[in-house]
Amino acid sequence: MKITKSKLPRWMHGVYAMFFGYYWFPCPICGKMFGGHEPSGTIWENTGSGEACCINCAKEGERLSKINLGVK
Repeated sequence: MKITKSKLPRWMHGVYAMFFGYYWFPCPICGKMFGGHEPSGTIWENTGSGEACCINCAKEGERLSKINLGVK
């Protein structure tokens, strides 16, 4: 499935997230605000927990996860 960029402004995504109970916080990699209703990546820690990152940073999140988990 191809993920397409939304045509809506970021503030409207923020309103949607808050209204429907999704999280709305900055990406730990780029700092852009994103919400739980949007596709995202994950940065896994070696403790088994992880942190969500925006879809634009998903590849970088995957790279960091491999480093954190000791995978080559």
